[in-house]
Amino acid sequence: MKSSNYFEDIHVYPNPAIDMITIDYPAGFKKYQLQLFDALGQMVLNEQLDNDASNNGVLTHTINVSELTKGVYIVNLQTESNSSFKRVVIQ
Repeated sequence: MKSSNYFEDIHVYPNPAIDMITIDYPAGFKKYQLQLFDALGQMVLNEQLDNDASNNGVLTHTINVSELTKGVYIVNLQTESNSSFKRVVIQ
């Protein structure tokens, strides 16, 4: 595990969101898988994120959520050794 604070190093904002959410996550892993689940547990997004190997800080990814139904969603960000879940409200 690269960071003992991996779960704290991931930020999802704004929360609540209307049309876009931004995810900040720590650099330094080989691969990242981003999944978004609705309140029923159905996956509504599944993306492999780019890894900028030259970046030793924080990576950022933005998602358009304007087409999603209003409600509570779970953001799951996985690396080869960690998984983090964050709750976000879409208004």
